[in-house]
Amino acid sequence: MERGWQEWMSEIADTDKIADVLRRIYTMANEGFVAVVKQYKNMRQMCRLLGIPYSTAQKWSLGKQKPASYLLMLMVYATVNYDKMQK
Repeated sequence: MERGWQEWMSEIADTDKIADVLRRIYTMANEGFVAVVKQYKNMRQMCRLLGIPYSTAQKWSLGKQKPASYLLMLMVYATVNYDKMQK
């Protein structure tokens, strides 16, 4: 608990929603690319929304290549904050 209460948490009134967001972040951070894909309808939708070439995502999905850790972190951030980015 070294991080404490984050500013974005003040924007959410429902503590259950905060717990859900933190759970999603934890899952995606630990399970990697496959967990990010599960947050979308399908891999094509994820690629379209995040601007990732579909062929690259296929290689990641099949384990032929691995996304760089900074890309995975950005994908998780964009996935969690997708609603905010659309405003």
